[in-house]
Amino acid sequence: MVGMAEAQGIKIKQYSKAMKQRIGIAKALINYPEIIFLDEPTDGGDPAGRRDFRELIRSLREQGKTVFINTHHLSELEPVVDRLAILSQGAMIGEGPIATLRTEEVSYRIDYEGVLSPDAMNRLSSDLVTVENGFLKVRAERAETVQPLIDELRSSGIVISGVQRSQQSLEELYLGMVGQAQAPAQSKPSSTPLPLV
Repeated sequence: MVGMAEAQGIKIKQYSKAMKQRIGIAKALINYPEIIFLDEPTDGGDPAGRRDFRELIRSLREQGKTVFINTHHLSELEPVVDRLAILSQGAMIGEGPIATLRTEEVSYRIDYEGVLSPDAMNRLSSDLVTVENGFLKVRAERAETVQPLIDELRSSGIVISGVQRSQQSLEELYLGMVGQAQAPAQSKPSSTPLPLV
């Protein structure tokens, strides 16, 4: 399950850090538990090892297992996480499905080449669409929403050079929530008297 069969004849003290991480995961799984706790399981792993770990988590989830992962490497686990709990200074400041914790809406960026006429800029601008020099930012959950805008740009003789969907990453979510949680504490005056000089 953890891809260490080929290294079974080698002493553990000769293993790399990534190999030891795999053995640690194997130890956590050896009794086929229903609930699994892993602490920084991808630390020291290479890209292939991190991909293998994500596949293992998907497999465990399909078997009905519950896996708790404590990590600072949020971006690499984002594809396999169902729920998130964010801790700051020992206190839980957010918990739930990722979709409910995200504070920024999904948006699309439409990059274009050419110059929009003032009339076209007025037609495209709205509460959901911001027109910038060279791109439009569209707040929308669904790709269908941006299609009429692309059609409008093309009918104005504008070349579309790219369309990119953007969603708040777990790292951005974490930093935002931790920043909000710490802001009130940082704004309070210190109760410790300053030394006189």
